[in-house]
Amino acid sequence: MAVELLAPAKNCDVGKVAVNCGADAVYIGAQRFGARKEAGNSILDIATLIEYAHRYMVKVYVALNTVLQSDEEVHDAVRMLRTLHDAGVDGAIIQDMGLLEAGLPPMPIIASTQTHNANASSVQFLEKVGFHRAILARELTLNEMAAIRKATSHIELEAFVHGALCVSYSGRCYLSLANGGRSANRGECAQPCRKRYRLEDAHHQTLAEGHLLSVKDMCKIHMLDALLDAGITSFKIEGRLKDTAYVANVVTAYRSALDTVLARRGATAFPDKLTARVAANLTKTFHRGYVAGFAEGAKKMANFVTPKMMGEQVGRVVAVSGNIVTLNIPRGIEIASGDGLCFVSGDALKGTGVQQADGHHLKLRDATGIRVGALLYRNRDQHFLTQLEKSRTERRVPSIISAAFCNDTLTLVATDTQQNTARVSVTEGLSSARDSEQTLKTWKKQLAKTGDSEFVIKQLQMGGAELPFMPVSQINQLRRQLLDQLRAKRHKGMMRIRDRHAMQYSPSPYPGVVDSYHNVTNSFARRFYQKCGATDVANGIDADGSGLRIKVISSRYCLRRELGWCLKADTQKKHTGGLFLVDLDTPGEQRLNLRFDCDVCEMSLFQESEHE
Repeated sequence: MAVELLAPAKNCDVGKVAVNCGADAVYIGAQRFGARKEAGNSILDIATLIEYAHRYMVKVYVALNTVLQSDEEVHDAVRMLRTLHDAGVDGAIIQDMGLLEAGLPPMPIIASTQTHNANASSVQFLEKVGFHRAILARELTLNEMAAIRKATSHIELEAFVHGALCVSYSGRCYLSLANGGRSANRGECAQPCRKRYRLEDAHHQTLAEGHLLSVKDMCKIHMLDALLDAGITSFKIEGRLKDTAYVANVVTAYRSALDTVLARRGATAFPDKLTARVAANLTKTFHRGYVAGFAEGAKKMANFVTPKMMGEQVGRVVAVSGNIVTLNIPRGIEIASGDGLCFVSGDALKGTGVQQADGHHLKLRDATGIRVGALLYRNRDQHFLTQLEKSRTERRVPSIISAAFCNDTLTLVATDTQQNTARVSVTEGLSSARDSEQTLKTWKKQLAKTGDSEFVIKQLQMGGAELPFMPVSQINQLRRQLLDQLRAKRHKGMMRIRDRHAMQYSPSPYPGVVDSYHNVTNSFARRFYQKCGATDVANGIDADGSGLRIKVISSRYCLRRELGWCLKADTQKKHTGGLFLVDLDTPGEQRLNLRFDCDVCEMSLFQESEHE
């Protein structure tokens, strides 16, 4: 299977940046029914991105991965997918199984991580049903990924390698729905996990306070080799709400790292030429601190201080006078006007901006709360972001053009690095050259020009007899015709690949009970599970809310472990009594009851009233 670097696209413009920086594929939200409701895109904009991406043989997947709450929504979603199929989209990411019963167009179908792809039996089922790919749960270890690969044959496995982590298993979080009616399974998550909470025991004694559910961001750039060994072939960058600077920086970093790994393995090199003038730096764009998630085993993952970006530590305060702050700045760090700084004050993260910098002395927009001894962090590097904006990466497709004149026929042939070939022949309007040397120079000069197209001519081959004379305008016209044909060949090749991997839906026995957490919210989804052998299909929680007493989070993240109280670890501090979380940002909210299944290292949160 081909290895793929998959990048997010908030919109068409961000998608183009991802393509330019070396993505092999991009994913973008549909106009409706995407798991990031704020990142929806019109059919026209998606079609524009598809046309641009296909020039570089980059795939475009559309995310249509919410649950559908009525049969009417299922029909609307299918109509949308048919239009996107006609526009050339390379695949669809879905959560709602009802779509399989509603007559999908012939395209590859990808099972969203929202479908809880967390074990081998679940992914085996998806493979048997006909899914082309499964996006694995973020919580899986390398060994668990490898076990899924071993248990399956042809289904592609996609894994997140960078970006935000959810505290809950995707598709199994109802905290936002329970607290404010905004469902994560409908693309409306209000991110209540990023709030401040107080951890209490059964007697209302405070045990801890802070952003207790706010996990750091994922970064697995050092694990690409190991992920390949585990059977992952699509490396996914999270971030469909991120801007162009974020996408450019992160895609560039992972493109370089992945190419290094593939070269070491003797794999086929990245086919295109990238020109970038700014080195990527993952510390410079938004992150909450980096962890590898659970891939390397359970480790501490949260930042209790803030869910915001702190950035890089730039120095400790040695003096404060009004808005003038003096720092002890380590060698190699330069702070400049326009930089953003932050610091911890009490139990909160506060920010300010640099108005003027003179070595270790900074004039800040506001120094309120900064004390001698405080650590300052830079969460906005103005110079880096400016250079990143000015130095946009260019991507070109290296190609060879050959020209030959034989038997009164002029033939031009263009070939790209993936062996796509186009040919143009001319038999009329040709005349012998009076100055063969000058004519050859003219041909070479004009054939090498590709303007702002995606092509770059890496080699010109002039064979056969002397080339005929032809006006420059006609040479240019032939070159454009030749490259247009090559572009069309590349697009047709992609469509053949898409059609070859189109889903062949085949109901298969479902390995388990279809409870309310399977998110069945329409009759098509119910029919799907019934065809797969389920006799008692429960209504999904998103269908009716299921009241207040529900399990709102299922998670491998564990507060006991995070606080050093793990019952399975060799530690002196263990807390075995009842634990509760109280929302500090929204007074009057009900408490969350924490329950632990230590046999499988999972924590659950239940929405219950205080007296229970």
